[in-house]
Formats: sequence, C-alpha cells, structure tokens
Amino acid sequence: MIISPSQADTLIIALWAAVILFSFVLGTSRTTKIMLTVPAAAFVANSFGNFFERIFLSSPSFVQGLKLVNLTGDNDTLILFKILTFAIIAVLLTTKGAFEVSLIKPQKASMSTGINSLFGFLTGGVIVTVVVVFLSGLAFSPLAPTTSTFTQLYNESPLVKIMFDYQDIWFSAPFVALIIWSFFASGFEE
Repeated sequence: MIISPSQADTLIIALWAAVILFSFVLGTSRTTKIMLTVPAAAFVANSFGNFFERIFLSSPSFVQGLKLVNLTGDNDTLILFKILTFAIIAVLLTTKGAFEVSLIKPQKASMSTGINSLFGFLTGGVIVTVVVVFLSGLAFSPLAPTTSTFTQLYNESPLVKIMFDYQDIWFSAPFVALIIWSFFASGFEE
C-alpha cells in the first residue's frame, strides 16, 4: 500500500498524539518503562529481521510459500516482519517484562504533568522514529533511503525527513531526559 506524504504526516501525528494521551492514562512510571523498552525492542526486532532475511528470505521455497499469503518475499516483507516483531517485543517487554520503573514524583501537580508530558512526547517520538526507520529499509543507518516508496515520502514529507535524519537524537533524547530528571528529582520526596 502506497500512502501519500500528507497521509504519512497525518499518521505520524495521530500515532504520536495517541502515545502522548495514553501516557496520561498510564502515568509517569509506566510511560518511562515503555520509553526504555522501545529502543531495546527496536534493536532486537532489527536483529531478528536481519536473521529472518538471511535464513528465510534467501530460501526460494520459503519465498514461494510467502506468495501463497500474498507476500512477495522482497524488502516489503522484511519491513513488515521488523515492524510486527518490534510491536510484539515492545508490548511483551512493557506488559510482561520482569522489571518495574519507579520514579520520584514531584509534589506539584504541574511539575508531574510536565514530566509525564515530556516523557510521553519522547516515547511517541522514539516509537514513530522506529517505524519510519524500518520503513526506510535501512534500519538504523545514516544513509539516505533507497526504496522508491520511502524516498518519495522522505523527499515530500517534512515529518518523515525529520524523523529519519535525526534518528540518533530521537533514540538518545529519552535517555538524556531521564538522566537529567534523575539529577533534579533527587531533591524531591515521594
């Protein structure tokens, strides 16, 4: 399915807004857990995708089997596999991961809301970045996109271009924010 740049921008904004709104339902600690698990899930999904490509997509019989379910066995299949694997791992780590995140919360409601908003924004940013990077076909590479569909989106959609070009910042920003919050939060009581 080919989408236009304006549709891509709309989807990015809708996904980002949904993550931010959902962060208010979950609270700061659970949002932070998601924020920390998303990059891990992305790197694992990328590794699984590379393995999937090397082992399965190079097999003519496997690719023939994919055609039975209307998949071609090309780059689009790999992109779909990586995005689905990412989503599954992120959800599993967030809901069933054997760790909890507990943050010191400020006593002022406005400060707590601001921190939750920031962490929700950064979580949405890293989730959108993962999807954009996987769609490029060049997972976690500073190279220019090569697939023709993504190249069109990249050239015509300012949001896609920003997310792809600044992927390093989007992946590091949540951790930098958490480190900065850790320094300031030491003065707050729970």
